[in-house]
Amino acid sequence: MGPLLVAAHVLSFVPALAVRIRRGSTLYALVAAAFALSAIADLIALALPAHATWAVSYILAPVQLGLIAWALGSTHWPVALLGLAVGQAVLGDLAQPDVLVTVVGSAGVLWLARNTALAWTLFTYCGVATACYVMMAARIDDYSAFMPWWYAYQTSRLAAFGLFGRAVWRGSP
Repeated sequence: MGPLLVAAHVLSFVPALAVRIRRGSTLYALVAAAFALSAIADLIALALPAHATWAVSYILAPVQLGLIAWALGSTHWPVALLGLAVGQAVLGDLAQPDVLVTVVGSAGVLWLARNTALAWTLFTYCGVATACYVMMAARIDDYSAFMPWWYAYQTSRLAAFGLFGRAVWRGSP
């Protein structure tokens, strides 16, 4: 787990650095901030007891996906996502409430991103990585079944960071 985890976290800051190339783009800055939040949240989760790590994802999902939705021009989706998170926390009785918020948030981002220059980046991050995340969550108690999905999740994140850096370098949108 070590080298891939380190690579995923180091490379999650590459998009933020790439934004320095294209100053003045709110879209790039917000998406880069959302990617960097993922690494920060993972590092915080590593410091928590195993039974409490879902809380980090539960907080991260609406903030991260809300930032991306805001970057894509939606003013109502981040508020709706935060409402979903709060509502689920108050009313829900799910063992892993972060999964619901992540799936709904990712679906919203995919819808908003469908015709943008970052469509492939966000499809990889919010589509492929989210599907892997759901599979990981379903196998959380079985290490041998969990790990292949964890590797796929980290790999899809790395791919998304690379696609984002490419989009920034090319100067689109």
